Amino acid sequence: MQRGPNPHPSLVVRLRPSLYDGCKRRHRSAVIVRKNNRVKRMASGSASMSRRFAFAVFGLLNPIPFGMFVAALIFDITYLRTGEVLWTKAAAWLIPLALIFAIVPRFINLGMVWASRRPIATRVDKVDFWLNLVAVIAAIFNAFVHSRDAYASMPTGVWLSAVTVALLAIGNLLVAAQTAGAETRP
Repeated sequence: MQRGPNPHPSLVVRLRPSLYDGCKRRHRSAVIVRKNNRVKRMASGSASMSRRFAFAVFGLLNPIPFGMFVAALIFDITYLRTGEVLWTKAAAWLIPLALIFAIVPRFINLGMVWASRRPIATRVDKVDFWLNLVAVIAAIFNAFVHSRDAYASMPTGVWLSAVTVALLAIGNLLVAAQTAGAETRP
């Protein structure tokens, strides 16, 4: 099937959807390009090895900072309830550590959303990118707030931790909803 008006009559692009072993999931089979009576077949579903590696690293490292930020929020709430300085000092160590672990996934996400040759990023991916960016900025401010004395870091530290966790959670929920919606389509 041909998509949209063809500005060049010598260029014909056809996409052939196919089923994989009778399963109902879709997969891209090939793109056939005809130009000047030459036929070129390109696999549209195959990704380069570096791109696959980047997706694997992103999938491996992306949940780690979220877990650390959630733990820092729990430690901040525990400090507010108990007054034990240990909890705010633990949060003060967790937040910069989570920021360090967030560096690699954020750069991979930057490349996937904005620096890709092919426009594969959806609106949800872009919203997730901006939510993650604002969450990292809030976490940087939170790290500076937690560098103060334990008593002086509250309640601002709790609010910044809650904002960071909420932004990351909203971004993760949007991406999960998009992925679940793509898997249930016929």
